[in-house]
Amino acid sequence: MATCPMCTSRKGKRYCPALDKLICSKCCAAHRLGLIQCPPDCEHLASEHYQLARRKQRATSSGRRLLETLATLFLYDDSREFAFLVSADLYWWMVRQRPMMNGELAAAFELAAAPNSAGGEVGSLPGDLGRYLAELAERGRRHQKPIRGADSARRKADVFRSIASHLSGLDAGSESFHADVEDYFSKLDFVADLDYSPEEELIGNDAAGSGATPGDEAARAGS
Repeated sequence: MATCPMCTSRKGKRYCPALDKLICSKCCAAHRLGLIQCPPDCEHLASEHYQLARRKQRATSSGRRLLETLATLFLYDDSREFAFLVSADLYWWMVRQRPMMNGELAAAFELAAAPNSAGGEVGSLPGDLGRYLAELAERGRRHQKPIRGADSARRKADVFRSIASHLSGLDAGSESFHADVEDYFSKLDFVADLDYSPEEELIGNDAAGSGATPGDEAARAGS
């Protein structure tokens, strides 16, 4: 049996109509609709669409507390979409750092609303998280889409303050908000399902300036 031409290490057992070759299932899953330009009628692509729908269904069910919180806090679609994107940023951060208590998160969101204010020292997790969220809000390409206009900076700050106010009303020593965020986003293949990476938002913005933003799934998935 021929070796997979993508990885050149595993056996190719799955026929790829785009490449007209046998590839391994791992490369099929990793590169479909990316390096591999799959035809719409590919049987393996149909299977992936089905699995994606199942993952989103599980996320919506498991993460309903987060979605309900955002729907209660934000009546306007654009503010709610921005808040959902910020929640994705928060999950990305906490997976790479550590879960944070509600009181810490409240301090971080207050700093994100006014990143040039006193306090929130660099090197403290709330301070670093606050500046990270503020930088994404200001420079991330996708972060420019939900809230637009001359007052966009003020409205984004209002979203941060609303989340901070919500967190301040919770048990400061609990990780309940982290759990709500995790219940939603951990059910997804984060980058594949949302087509989104906070780190690439900033890198891509530096490289591409005002170029088009790839996809809107992260902003719309909670609506």
